[in-house]
Amino acid sequence: MKFLLNLLIKLGLSGYLAQQLQQPKGFFGSRFIGKMMNRGNAELEQLALSCAQVLPSHHMLEIGFGNGQLLQELCKQVQNGKIYGADISQDLINQVAARLKTHIANQTLELHHAGVNQLPLKNESIDTIITNNTIYFWPNPAADAKELLRVLKPNGKLVIGFRTANDMKNYPFVTENLHIFRNHYTVNQVTDLLLTAGFTSVEIKTKTGDLATSHVAVGTK
Repeated sequence: MKFLLNLLIKLGLSGYLAQQLQQPKGFFGSRFIGKMMNRGNAELEQLALSCAQVLPSHHMLEIGFGNGQLLQELCKQVQNGKIYGADISQDLINQVAARLKTHIANQTLELHHAGVNQLPLKNESIDTIITNNTIYFWPNPAADAKELLRVLKPNGKLVIGFRTANDMKNYPFVTENLHIFRNHYTVNQVTDLLLTAGFTSVEIKTKTGDLATSHVAVGTK
């Protein structure tokens, strides 16, 4: 996967790569980009999952679920609650729906073609929201954070996995496509974003891994 990433950059296709990372499409997007994100996000997802403190009765939402690796793990951990997934890529939704069709059939998993800015969920219906490496693409971060707050139950948690602006500048497909990767934050700026939106507290967890330094912001409603 690293070879493929470097090849696309060398071929001058960083713009295409950035578009696929934002919204995977077609065979290449749903198959190769999904696998690439799985490997690149593995350490970040594990940190976010540990911060989520999943309970069997939770109602949970993952936004930007890619090819469903974390959704599948959540389905194993939640037996009496329900898992929701929202993604803007219909191709990935179709792929994940086929792979996790048993969970959809027994109504423990529900997938939606939706972005962070307009979630088809009721007010105060979700215990925990997890979203990893999506904050760079949010269309209106201030309003989007409030939308996430809307669907959370009182004392609910928003778990955001991200890489800082300082780390993101090391990736050519990011720096060459700032119109796609439009939002770049320090740890303090993510904290301020959530507090301004109305979250009562924000805790930051950080872990340095083999690929990059992962940060997770946990906002409490």
